[in-house]
Amino acid sequence: LQRRPHLGDVDASAASFAKGMEIFKQLLEADPNDARAIRDLCVAYEKLGDIERVRKNNEASLEHYVSMLELNYAFLDKDRNNIMARNDLVTSEARVAISYAILGKREEGTACLDRAMAAARALRESAPQVREPARNLGYVRNRYGEFHETLAKNAGATNDKLAPTDWETALSWYQKG
Repeated sequence: LQRRPHLGDVDASAASFAKGMEIFKQLLEADPNDARAIRDLCVAYEKLGDIERVRKNNEASLEHYVSMLELNYAFLDKDRNNIMARNDLVTSEARVAISYAILGKREEGTACLDRAMAAARALRESAPQVREPARNLGYVRNRYGEFHETLAKNAGATNDKLAPTDWETALSWYQKG
């Protein structure tokens, strides 16, 4: 529990991640190629996006996720072969997509999920011996389900016909992984 002193306190958690973000930005200013600082900054953006989503501040949540995504792309421009960064890209695109669904932006979200799926497939093809890329395919398909369900709920529908198919496909990918 000491590793998570702000567990349950959203405001304290937000302040802690914002402080961490400033430290990681300073580390990147000192060394723009510091992979760990880049990843830690991405995680800080992700966590701040999660916090804003809990607060129902969906525009701010999207801004943090987009910052995370942009940083992931910038890192990949420096090192296209970094499997962890390529894996993180899949997650980042999916997080942005779900934020778009919450805001009712179907086209933008679908484009993110399509890029996430393409990245997951490319990662699987380039590293077939690694288990994580196969799981990424399931993860993305699962996010498609969440995306379709969120859009349907926002439109006042009780379910979406695509979500169950997405989840069945996700399960098959998870089982293959």
